[in-house]
Amino acid sequence: MLMSFLRKNGYKNVTCIDLFCKNSMYSNIKFINCSITDLDDDEKFDIITMNSSFEHMNNPHEVLNKVNQLLNNNGLCLIKIPIYGNEAWKRYKENWFQIDAPRHYFLYLPKAMRIMCEKHGLTVENILYYSGNKQFFISKMYKDSDMNFKEAIAAFNALPKREKVKYEKEAEFADKQKKGDVAWFYIKHKTQ
Repeated sequence: MLMSFLRKNGYKNVTCIDLFCKNSMYSNIKFINCSITDLDDDEKFDIITMNSSFEHMNNPHEVLNKVNQLLNNNGLCLIKIPIYGNEAWKRYKENWFQIDAPRHYFLYLPKAMRIMCEKHGLTVENILYYSGNKQFFISKMYKDSDMNFKEAIAAFNALPKREKVKYEKEAEFADKQKKGDVAWFYIKHKTQ
């Protein structure tokens, strides 16, 4: 868990904002049961992370505006999301498993994330593509069968190791080409 990693690596004040978690599994990490937009604007953070959550938010502009207010001057916001227009999308179109409707409200192009951040006084400093080995297999199962996500994961887990490695290499190649289906956005305040 990222929060535990931060705590172990010198961050003394680690807070988790979560709509659904009511109490902390860790005594040294503060949990708040709310949305990021519910936080007081006086709160300030060195790091804000959203790991596979931003695409589930129906108010992305409000969230980015809040990030701008909450982030310390030299702070960093890390947002991990599925990326539209990737290699798996090009192959499988409507069967790309990351569409995940209706749970994913929005899917973003990197350009769209840059534009949205700029609109809210933020800038995307870097994008790290970090997609997984399941993107091609699960999308293929969606296209070629009537498997649901849980069944496709079970089928992937049953593959021989050499088959999994094949999909891993395919994902690594897509990431190197900036065509992976998941990316981390490194976001900071826009410099004047």
